[in-house]
Amino acid sequence: MKDQPDKKENQESTNEEVNEGKKYDKILKENALSILKRVVEWHLNLKIKKTKKLDALLQTTIEREMDALFEVETADGKEILLHIEFQTTNDPKMLLRMQEYHSIAMRKYKKPIEHLVVYLGKAKANMLHKLPEKLQFKGFDILAIRDLDPNLLLSSQVPEIIMLAILSKYPKNKGEQILKETIQKLVEISENKSDLNKYLQQLTILSDLRILGVDTIKTIRAMKFIELKNTSLYKEGVKEGKEIGLEEGKEIGLEEGKEIGLEEG
Repeated sequence: MKDQPDKKENQESTNEEVNEGKKYDKILKENALSILKRVVEWHLNLKIKKTKKLDALLQTTIEREMDALFEVETADGKEILLHIEFQTTNDPKMLLRMQEYHSIAMRKYKKPIEHLVVYLGKAKANMLHKLPEKLQFKGFDILAIRDLDPNLLLSSQVPEIIMLAILSKYPKNKGEQILKETIQKLVEISENKSDLNKYLQQLTILSDLRILGVDTIKTIRAMKFIELKNTSLYKEGVKEGKEIGLEEGKEIGLEEGKEIGLEEG
């Protein structure tokens, strides 16, 4: 009999995956506006005149109770959901309510849904019951950075777009070259060391998506473009390095300590 997977281990694994995703998510959210103006325009063939950032936090604890929801099997063997609402008045927001019900039920049951509002009011029913075409959800576009030409991204003057080159389409053996070109371009357009430091730290995190994180750190050090001592990245490395180099450090320290002690003696 196989051992059952430990529930706690599965939970910890899930939490690690969520935290890993948040690491990349944070950078991309910070850079969303810079990416929007260029990459989105290219992909959707839009000319953006003006942007306004809105609150992206959506309430995830929405609780809605439908009047009635049934699972139905039709005569031709199809399985659908039938949603019924009863209304005694003309609700001007009824269409938006029904759209909300639809999204929640679809996410939960993943089946086609038919909606019916049974109106019981005395006045004539005048609720808007069909979404205008421009407001209908018809799916979404996909912009796959892995399919973009790295030269297109490297030709930009926007750091947040240049960084995406490391996630773009290039031969496997060209990863180090693209990495160097990306770093070089970031150095050229950064206005100050503080900005450069931020971009390179973000680049290091993003490059983990292509298993290039370690190579990125090595390349940054080799190219000697910034003082890594001032970065959190370096400090984390030092902490790990202390444990690795402790034994070697003892030997070196003993020799140096003898010489210093002799002079002072």
